[in-house]
This record gives sequence, C-alpha cells and structure tokens, in this order.
Amino acid sequence: MRNIITILGSSNLDYGIKLPRLPGQGESVTGGHFFHSFGGKGANQAVAVSRAGHKARFMTALGPEAINDAMLDSFQSNGLELSHIYRDRTIHTGTAVIMVGEEGKNYLGVDAGANHCLSPNWVREHEIAFIDCARLVLQLEIPIEVNAAAIQIARSHGVPIQLNFAPYDPQATRLLKDIDCLIVNEVEARQLTGQAVLGPESALAAIRHLRMLGPHTVIITLGHQGVTAGEGDHFLYEPALPVNVVDTTAAGDTFCGYLAATIANGTPLAEAVRWANRAAALAVTKPGAQDSIPARDSVNFLF
Repeated sequence: MRNIITILGSSNLDYGIKLPRLPGQGESVTGGHFFHSFGGKGANQAVAVSRAGHKARFMTALGPEAINDAMLDSFQSNGLELSHIYRDRTIHTGTAVIMVGEEGKNYLGVDAGANHCLSPNWVREHEIAFIDCARLVLQLEIPIEVNAAAIQIARSHGVPIQLNFAPYDPQATRLLKDIDCLIVNEVEARQLTGQAVLGPESALAAIRHLRMLGPHTVIITLGHQGVTAGEGDHFLYEPALPVNVVDTTAAGDTFCGYLAATIANGTPLAEAVRWANRAAALAVTKPGAQDSIPARDSVNFLF
C-alpha cells in the first residue's frame, strides 16, 4: 500500500506550564497556567502527515499507563493507522516537561521511557511496514540502532527516507549517508557542520556542507527568518509568515509532517516547502503540541 507514509518515532505525555516569561537559573516565576497534552516528535509528525491529508501509519512504543488509551483514541481520531504499536508493561510512557515563556520560547526536558524499549529486532519483525509505504519519516527520540534498522529495510526496497535530526546526537551522523532528505533547524545545522547558521546565506553554506554527507535534499528551518532548502544544484529560500507567536513547541514537527505528506503527493520541493512553512506558522499561533497542528484546509486558506 505505497500510498501510506510510515512514521517511526516517539510518543510522549507532555506536562507544561505557560509562564509570563522563562525563569533564569535558580529563579521562580509565578502566574503560570498548567496544561497537559500528547506529544513526542514521532507522534506530532504522524498527526501532521494525517492533517496534511495523507494516510499515515504510526509506529511507536507506549507504557502501561491508563491514559495511553486516551492517547491511542486521539491517534485514531486523527486518522493514524496503528497496527504496529509496541506496549511495554515494565516502563512508563515517554514524558516531556515544558515551560513556555514570552514569544512562545520554551525549555523542554524529556524522559524517553518506553521509547527506548524499541529494538532493531522489533523493527525487523515489522518489516512490511517499512517496505509497503510511500515514504519513511524518522527522528532521533528513539534509539539510533532502531532508526538504522528501519533505514536499511526501506533503502533496500527503494523507499524514500526523511530524517529530522532532532534532538541532535553526534552518534547519529552515520545515518546521513543512507537517507534522502535531512531536516534540521539552525542550531542542529551548526552542531552538524561546526558553522554558525545565522540567516539564509549562512544556511545555504551549511546545506552545501550537509549534502556532502549523503542526503540529496537538505532543509534548514530558521524560525522567524523562514526556511532554506537545497536539492541537487537548486537552492531556495522561503521567508516566514508574520504571525502572533504563542507556543513554538510543535512547529518543527508540523513542518516535517507537512513536507513529507506534500512531497509524497508528488508536489515539487519548492511548493512542498511553502506548504510546510505555512503550516508551521499556523502551529505557533496556538498552545500545545498536537493540538496546535493545523488541518490542510486552514493552510490552504493562506495561499
């Protein structure tokens, strides 16, 4: 069923607080508003693929908590195909603690929990999910060896592979030689290249560097400055939309999911980047992770 995108990645229970501003070290800031939501880079990107209008198969690991039934219900209501979910009864579901301050800036800490219970053997047992798809979408909140096993299967069957190199892990650079599309933000681009990425011009230099590591397509998101991309000998820059920023938590995941869905539909890179950039702009205008990811009709309204 090559009309479905497979997303392999993390699921987290997000616990956050919206503050008037982020605290300094050793400082307490009062006047906050607590929120709870479902997150994880894998889950967020899977929801984004589905809301972009493409069929999405999500593969992840969950712990034994009762709240996971509500999480699975949420995934199903978002149209995700869930026949490859690993349940571990001995360790808790991944957990993220988030503080959101002024202009949507945030601090985020993650306990991987069950996400690190996935294994290469489990991937190989579910081999069909990496063969029977239009695109494989990955991130780095699960073990590197799990991603490596999935990449090996998908690559051997000609499935395009998209990797969001987040969170940064220097040991994962060996994956770059076997993927088709790399997506990073300006911080991750600097960590990978050793070059400061301060805007579109320096981002294009970083893209040239990163393409030499293997990926045919490299995309660097630049927050309020927009996004740059390189494919073959072609480079492009798409400015950010002026929006009221509330929470940036899932902006990058929204971009990744929309890009995957749009490219899988046969859209050229420049237009796919434009769609993903606009979807991410809408995401930052709302609080939370998956709750902030816009539907395709909302993004279409911006064109």
